[in-house]
Amino acid sequence: GADGAGSNFSPLMPSLGAEYRPLGNSRLVLKVNAARNYHRPTLNDSYGIPGGNPDLKPERGYTADIGAAWSKERGPVGWSLSLTGYGSKIDNWIVWTIGSLHHQTTAENLRSVRIFGLEALVSVGWRRGPLTAEVSGNYAYTRSRDVTDEQWSGSIIGRQRVYVPEHKANIMFEGGWQRWYLWWIWSVTGERFTNQENIRLYGELQPYDLHNITLGRKLELWGTDIDVRLKIDNVFERRYQAILHRAMPGRNYHATIGMSFGETV
Repeated sequence: GADGAGSNFSPLMPSLGAEYRPLGNSRLVLKVNAARNYHRPTLNDSYGIPGGNPDLKPERGYTADIGAAWSKERGPVGWSLSLTGYGSKIDNWIVWTIGSLHHQTTAENLRSVRIFGLEALVSVGWRRGPLTAEVSGNYAYTRSRDVTDEQWSGSIIGRQRVYVPEHKANIMFEGGWQRWYLWWIWSVTGERFTNQENIRLYGELQPYDLHNITLGRKLELWGTDIDVRLKIDNVFERRYQAILHRAMPGRNYHATIGMSFGETV
């Protein structure tokens, strides 16, 4: 059928958005958006070993959000604030959950999931000649609940979905001087459950925080833009798991060189 994993067609996905400035030319903006969503299972969802499920159905649903944003600049300083509320209704939600052996996860569809939450963002920036600095932060509260009314045990109805934290936050510093730049990101992820019943005895992943630093320099050589970058992830070597029984790396380093060539007319 059209919902099957083997369907070659995707439905129309209309979206609608509007914004309004209640104070005329002010920096205050009110926004509202709504859209239909459709998401096919990934190759890993369907055929990953172990745990892939070739019988998965595509996710279908609707999302909507409403929010307000405000920004202002005064001299070398600029700042902005925003607050957004969002909600979704998703059918055939794809989740990876612990199997009966506890150490192996499998992919499966849930009949119906409701998601709602709030996201707040704030940023303050400063510029003086070639020197720039900005500090920004965001916090998200998310409730993702199974509201299936049949097929599943009543013990999971209304529970937080697996691997979805209720609380998540980031703080970021961006600095620049001439062609040099520095990014420091501190991210905090709250507790996540790995079983559909939200049992803490064996099925939760503890909160963790990570620090990542990037230092880079942009160059121009023979008409080519070059970006040389060194990145250090998990600076303080936090021990954490993004997925149960899958340890994540400690401090690790990445060096990259990117080149951008001008277009030929």
